[in-house]
Amino acid sequence: MMQLITLILDKLLALFPGLQPYPRVLQFPITGRCNSKCGTCSVPELAPDVDMTIERVRQIMQNDLFKKLQAIGINGGEPSLVKELPAIIAELLCLPKLKSIHMITNGMLTERILEITKEINESCKAKGVHFSLSVSLDGIEEVYWACRGVSSFSKTIDTIKTVVENPGTYCSSFSAGCTVSKYNVDHLAANDAYCAEYNIPIFYRLAVPNRRIYNMGYSDDFSVLTDDADRRTAMEFFFGKIVDRRCRDWKQKFTYYAIFKYLEGKGHVRLADCFWKWRDATVDELGNIYYCATESKCLGTLDGSNATEIFHSKENLDYRKELIKEHCEHCIHYAFFPSIKGAFSFLFFFLHLVLFPARYQMGRRFH
Repeated sequence: MMQLITLILDKLLALFPGLQPYPRVLQFPITGRCNSKCGTCSVPELAPDVDMTIERVRQIMQNDLFKKLQAIGINGGEPSLVKELPAIIAELLCLPKLKSIHMITNGMLTERILEITKEINESCKAKGVHFSLSVSLDGIEEVYWACRGVSSFSKTIDTIKTVVENPGTYCSSFSAGCTVSKYNVDHLAANDAYCAEYNIPIFYRLAVPNRRIYNMGYSDDFSVLTDDADRRTAMEFFFGKIVDRRCRDWKQKFTYYAIFKYLEGKGHVRLADCFWKWRDATVDELGNIYYCATESKCLGTLDGSNATEIFHSKENLDYRKELIKEHCEHCIHYAFFPSIKGAFSFLFFFLHLVLFPARYQMGRRFH
């Protein structure tokens, strides 16, 4: 409830010029290096071969802009390649309001990942911070190879199974993550069945054009929106996830519903709010700051005191308005909290589902 109240107050504050809220969530890609070759990403080829350092983190987090951060998402590139990762996390744990850290890894460096996540989890527990871990699992065996460009399925599965079999040791909470693209859309049911067999919680998202991972120029190659058969197959899968009675996580169900309606609207319907439209921030491995990772240009490079000046400058706030106007309604990234329109749409969907179940018995026949 307190999170909802804080969210409402922050959003009201954002309506008043000169009273911009401080970011509560930071997306923090800490390296441009990666040991995978995903078909939906060009980080290994195009990102700077640079890691975030403990000195740079310490300098950046001195900025008042980050004093109210409650959650940080650690990603990359592949964060397990960063030698200073545990020390970087330790520095982040000095933030006074921090409540959670989430890290995404490809899971390929099993021994390294298990070693550092165990250390990170212990550090987070000591500070009362929730550490959640996600390992990418886009398919099984050959499908994994087709998506990831490397034959490391067995290593990734070893990482996942070890974490799942030892709850609380490597993280406070865990899920596998599957990015849905043309490369795996016909194999999602098999992925789901495999995870169910081994009690692996898994969450699905869409592959989208994303500046942070350098894929803006070739999204037609991987996006299910560019092939009607693939789009319908993805719709069928996400519809099934929405109405699956085994899942009681309504936040996850809403995300799947938002993705389903986005696909149904051929990429022109957004039912989710986005905190990066009006509050939250992204900082990359070079110390550059952005609004969102998906579409935002670089706003500037941070030192120890200039973050607020850059992030809330009139020029950049005007740019953010244009960004929202031109791109946000066609984006499905960060679809985990409903807009007012999305909340009513989601509610009416389930009311219809309860009152008129026959209408949804043939849910696979989409128009």
